[in-house]
Amino acid sequence: YISVLEEFHLPYLMPAKKNKKIKRIIKETKNFPAVMPYTMRRYKKTVEFTLVLVKDKKGKVRAFATTLLVDVSQADNLFDLYGNRWSIETSYSMLGEVRTKTASVTYAVRWFLVLFGLLLRNGYYLFNDIVKKFDHVTLITFSEEIMKITMKKDG
Repeated sequence: YISVLEEFHLPYLMPAKKNKKIKRIIKETKNFPAVMPYTMRRYKKTVEFTLVLVKDKKGKVRAFATTLLVDVSQADNLFDLYGNRWSIETSYSMLGEVRTKTASVTYAVRWFLVLFGLLLRNGYYLFNDIVKKFDHVTLITFSEEIMKITMKKDG
């Protein structure tokens, strides 16, 4: 996945898989947090990124791969920043509120409904961002109104 992000020049911050090489680096590292260049080789491809090692509140070492410019003094903040991903994952769980349920075994139908739910949720975010100075609309209300509009018969 990192190679795809690199190919499109997208910045990223993600947990680094603790392979043998990273486990060895963690074992040899004396001071935390630590920031260092890292080269990953896989399937004849080479990807370079910054490896960030931090200790969490329980003292467990967490390893992150990133293309962000990181100084050792910022490493703990980066760990906190990564923790914000939960708000993103929570927003995806909201998808269940608007996803249409189906008994269809046709994969294309099921996939369409998931994508429609994502479109609906993203439309909701865009709409609320536009009207946030005036009002707030819940996701359920937004979904119901969109469904009313799309289900209206012509004439």
